[in-house]
Amino acid sequence: MDHNCDACDSKIEDIPEFIRQNLIVVKSIWRDSCEAIKELKDNDYNKHLILIITDLEEEILENREIFSKNQFAKNYFTTQIKQYLEGTKKSAGEPSAKSLWAKPISTQLKFILEALNSASDSKKFELKDILYSVEIIQKEIISVESLEGLLNLLITEILKEEMNREELKFIVNTIIIMFIERGYYVKTLEYLLHKQLSLFQDHWNRISTSTDGLYLYGGLIYGSPKYNEEVYSENEDYKIALKQYYDSLGLKDRIFLMKKIYVEPPKKYKVIFKLSNFALANSQSLNIGNVYFYIPKIHGKITKSIFRDDTYIDEISDLVQFEKRIQEFEVMSESIYYVAVDIEGNDFYSMKDQAIRTVERAVSVFLRKDTLMKKTNNNEIQIILNNYIICDDLGEGAFFEYSSRSNKEFDIPNNIYTDRIGHWLSSKNSLNKSVETWLTAIELYRKSVESVQSSDALLYSWYSLEHFINKSEKITVRLPREFDKSVFEEWYNANNISVLQLLLAIVTIKSHLFDLLITFADNLARKGFPWDRYSVSDEILNIFFISKKDNGSIGINASNFLENFQLIFDDFEQKNSQFDKYISEIRGHFIDHTTCLNKIKQAMIDVKNDVYNIYRIRNMLVHSSNTKSKLLEYYSKRNKEYSLRLILEIRKHLFATESDTEIQPISTYFTRMIIDANVAFEAVVNNDMDKFRKWIIQ
Repeated sequence: MDHNCDACDSKIEDIPEFIRQNLIVVKSIWRDSCEAIKELKDNDYNKHLILIITDLEEEILENREIFSKNQFAKNYFTTQIKQYLEGTKKSAGEPSAKSLWAKPISTQLKFILEALNSASDSKKFELKDILYSVEIIQKEIISVESLEGLLNLLITEILKEEMNREELKFIVNTIIIMFIERGYYVKTLEYLLHKQLSLFQDHWNRISTSTDGLYLYGGLIYGSPKYNEEVYSENEDYKIALKQYYDSLGLKDRIFLMKKIYVEPPKKYKVIFKLSNFALANSQSLNIGNVYFYIPKIHGKITKSIFRDDTYIDEISDLVQFEKRIQEFEVMSESIYYVAVDIEGNDFYSMKDQAIRTVERAVSVFLRKDTLMKKTNNNEIQIILNNYIICDDLGEGAFFEYSSRSNKEFDIPNNIYTDRIGHWLSSKNSLNKSVETWLTAIELYRKSVESVQSSDALLYSWYSLEHFINKSEKITVRLPREFDKSVFEEWYNANNISVLQLLLAIVTIKSHLFDLLITFADNLARKGFPWDRYSVSDEILNIFFISKKDNGSIGINASNFLENFQLIFDDFEQKNSQFDKYISEIRGHFIDHTTCLNKIKQAMIDVKNDVYNIYRIRNMLVHSSNTKSKLLEYYSKRNKEYSLRLILEIRKHLFATESDTEIQPISTYFTRMIIDANVAFEAVVNNDMDKFRKWIIQ
């Protein structure tokens, strides 16, 4: 694909206005995609070919006999792979970006589909025959040539007067995933494209106002000349050199800098952690391969000062603060141990994780914990602290981070009905079975939150879910027959997994809709506040607005809000036409029953697929003690969310009773959830959206 056009060769300052606007959109999509991947809000990420092809390989290698009989599993991979073949069109006769990107491996993909659906046909490939095809695909889709194809597709979209956002999202997502596969963290990638498309003047304005910007400023385009006082005697000389480099790059050159970053060889660094509860006999140092345990006061610091003796020092500059952080980190004590790990890489966050794994292995394999390390008061061993610094191969500071682990997003609220919970926790008598099951599920969930390893976190959160189901009687899996076959009939029919699929789909759909509904009400109720964005009539606001609370939150009458929802929405739509996307989102979830039903069906499919993948990884961890899945961390986080949602849903039922004698078996609550959801979904089918909206806040 060639782009020998004037716009491609022009400086960004000289390109047509519509292309300039397109670049703003592309940068926004890039940042949004990074954020969505990081926050588990991208429903396409976990289905991407780059990630699922390894899972398919693992199923064939480790679980072929069972996998071959699992129709749900084969349908899942079939559905995902089909999207990458030429039959997928973005418009009449025009192939999609997915099929264009996957064209070099389309034959191998067809072989895989044939094997997944061959049954006992001796003239077709079987599962055992396609591992070679899988191997070819794995290499091809993360190759430099693959990235070049994507960058060309990206340029093609940018040059259009009307870009296709869905196509752009796939292209951008795939580039991001390829960089993640290369060892980059999403946090690092958030502004990677933005840097390459930035303007010189914006950079110089920021650099020239910073006392040490010429040394440390990292926002420059890749390949920019670095400041060197021996080369550039004055700032103006450096400014000229920097501008010349920016002016030499056309639009295509800038985008293809991504390729140079992708193929950049890893550099050598040392990642240094402070240790706790760790000591070696006679305060000695110890080398184990590329891991070095030492005490800076005795064995010498690994890091060096950034400053030479003749360097001018501005005490308020970022550079000085960086130096101080390093000095504070390697505190001069004769008893505190540090560990330095030699690492090669280009991303500081991924190098940190790689270094942690290396240190943990060194400690567990080569050292005797019972003699070399002390236990903390709670009888747990904590060795590696969260704070760390990274220096280059010469010992000069490159990166530092001071952080503390926080699991706030997964905390179980502990300020609701504390008296009743306190009674359950302190009771010496046998507890109600449902309460006991719920508390055990919380304990398992807590262990998942506290787990450092993603594998442990996934297993404990799964055990929390599994505990609910194992303690329940048989539960009927039922949905309205108006749902599509893929939603109504296709379930993972083993060990009550289908029950979990349905229950988690229900609580996920309801939780998501509840959040959207409350956020909508909250947005409208903020009329007159500094953060007000939307217009709303006073008479409409008076229907549901109660008051502003002391803590800044808004008091809302949810019942009145729902009873008058159509009236409220009509007023909102009339007065806020500029927010057409938000209007469409609210209408699609709560007003238009056809769109709402389609969203419910898709959410149901997404959760069923998630549960299958979580259960598949769980089985690999339990039976093989390991997994190759590139989605382990993703599903570990996702399953903690599922576990928490089910715990909170059962809590609601338990606390709705006035005494323990009223508490029903867990299976009864599950059955009620399924019946209530079927009533609500039937209401959507029959266009009774009032009834559906009331279910959301039950």
